[in-house]
Amino acid sequence: MSFLFPHENQFFNLLGELHKEADEALSLIESTFLNTKEFCSSSNRVKKNDSASERTYQKTLRELAHTFITPFDREDILAVAIAYELFSQNTRILILDACCFEEESSKYGKSFLDHLAEVRKSFNELNSVICAENISSRDFESALTLAHTSVEELKNTIEDVLLENMNAAKNWKEWLGALNNAKNLRKVANSLTSIIKGYETIFVKGL
Repeated sequence: MSFLFPHENQFFNLLGELHKEADEALSLIESTFLNTKEFCSSSNRVKKNDSASERTYQKTLRELAHTFITPFDREDILAVAIAYELFSQNTRILILDACCFEEESSKYGKSFLDHLAEVRKSFNELNSVICAENISSRDFESALTLAHTSVEELKNTIEDVLLENMNAAKNWKEWLGALNNAKNLRKVANSLTSIIKGYETIFVKGL
């Protein structure tokens, strides 16, 4: 079975743009925790990415207001767009706060970065399936499952790193930094889950 959505519709392009900006945001998170000091002292990519995400979100709202026929239900497109916008906002807060706790943020290691890379990979695969000419229900379900699993594994890693860093904290700043980073990372991961659930709703209705 395949979904026969009209891919010339502008909403497929908008979802692709939202994904592209979300992938850049995930790249920013990787850079933040891979080389915290260098990234926080020299990068202006956060502001650029946030502005691009906001423009695409507003463009999506305008298109929904002026387009009579859409490939998906309006509320489902809106839910995905809102989830992407929330992800962008949470990413900005995460990175700014991580830079405030620069030393604590630099303690995130290979396991966390590997799981973050898996999330990026799974979301890229999900986007590829969605943007395909004919969307196979089997491929869509497989991509959704992979994305969901990768985010859940990331959440588990966040909790593991939090426990390690709090146990190793030698003063209140290290303890607070560990707690703050984990809190913000949870919000980022939860907004990724919301994106997946938004696409899952579209998938179920398309069967």
